[in-house]
Amino acid sequence: MNTVVDKVIKNKVHVVLLGAGASKASMPKGDKNGKVIPLMNELNKLPVIKQILKANEAELGDNTFEEFYSSLTAEESNTTFLNELNESIFNYFVELEILDEPTIYGYLLLSLRESDVIATFNWDPFIVQAYRRVSRITNKLPKVLFLHGTVALARCPTHYIVDINGKACPKCLAPLQRIQLLYPTTSKDYDTDQYIYEQWQALRHYLSYASGLTVFGYAAPKSDMAAIDLLKMGWRLNEDRKMEEIEIINTDDEIKLKDSWREFIHTHHFSIHRDYFDSSIANFPRRVSEYFFCRFNLNAWLDNHKIERGLSFQEIESKVANLLKYENS
Repeated sequence: MNTVVDKVIKNKVHVVLLGAGASKASMPKGDKNGKVIPLMNELNKLPVIKQILKANEAELGDNTFEEFYSSLTAEESNTTFLNELNESIFNYFVELEILDEPTIYGYLLLSLRESDVIATFNWDPFIVQAYRRVSRITNKLPKVLFLHGTVALARCPTHYIVDINGKACPKCLAPLQRIQLLYPTTSKDYDTDQYIYEQWQALRHYLSYASGLTVFGYAAPKSDMAAIDLLKMGWRLNEDRKMEEIEIINTDDEIKLKDSWREFIHTHHFSIHRDYFDSSIANFPRRVSEYFFCRFNLNAWLDNHKIERGLSFQEIESKVANLLKYENS
């Protein structure tokens, strides 16, 4: 059997970008309580947002929600309207709860190592909830960056301590303050808020020497050119990208996806999967960098060691334990 289970290369970095499509794929029927998990341009379909739009006699017309929201920010007279939208969006997302059974996010976290990085554009609390749950299995989990902020965490601006939303600062005992969410304007500011700025700086650093990139449920919208430019700055710091693989997990049109990410792709080192469980991370959990090295540097075909979908936490823990024993040796 040709496998990479026992072949651990230290300090390899694999980066995963998460968009709203990843949360939707993780829980396609909604959260634990059946609440809809909206994509960005589905926010206006939420009942609470519909009510606010109606009360303010506002219509989107042919605009996306992001375009509509951006138009509101241009007029100071819309401040109260915007605050209503912002508060309602925050309150909707902060109440979302992950399913009791294992989700894709749990699989994803356990399929990466401490040297790997997940960078999410999502406000929802799911990746944090999944992280707290699977940390009972192992604490050898990837770093997580929040590129647009998150409702799950809060911080002390004085002592710069970040913890679960609702807790107090252990130093000054003051309630932690919400992390700023980057609301859906077409021109986002990634520099002013210290927390957001440092998340992006960290991502650029890890991208500069990452051996692979997986983009899950993020469509690289042309309206958010600031984000794309920041990603390119990180990925292009290392010009030698001939052997690095980019994988897209997305149900959108393949031609459009390839066009969206063409500036990141070197020749044929690119693949698209419609299902997370078909991806390299899923097929080679905790060894995706080793798989890429063997496949593209050594031209070796390997047998996978996939953690199958539909397993219980106990079954997943057993599979992960078999991989961890080689990492600890």
